[in-house]
Amino acid sequence: MRVKQIMTPDPARCTQDMTVQEAAVLMRDNDCGSIPVVENTASNRLIGTVTDRDLAIRGLAVGKGPDIPVRDVMTHEPITCVPEDEVEDLRQVMIERQVRRGPS
Repeated sequence: MRVKQIMTPDPARCTQDMTVQEAAVLMRDNDCGSIPVVENTASNRLIGTVTDRDLAIRGLAVGKGPDIPVRDVMTHEPITCVPEDEVEDLRQVMIERQVRRGPS
């Protein structure tokens, strides 16, 4: 099975300049816990990812408020895959690198 058969084809996304509150609203509205962070909405070039856990641990738990930029809590240069990759290959990489979610 290929990754494209199980991936979300057009996921919600944010930029690193958006606030963490805006990212949280995107997660709520799109029923997801992970949002790709793109360079800008015109290029959609992936530069990172932000999860609900990032918002909680890297943001709220250290006293940061809802108005800080996503860049302050996101993971830069995430592990990625392409739609043509085999799911089993992706699974192995995720196990080896202890990754739980992967943008494509």
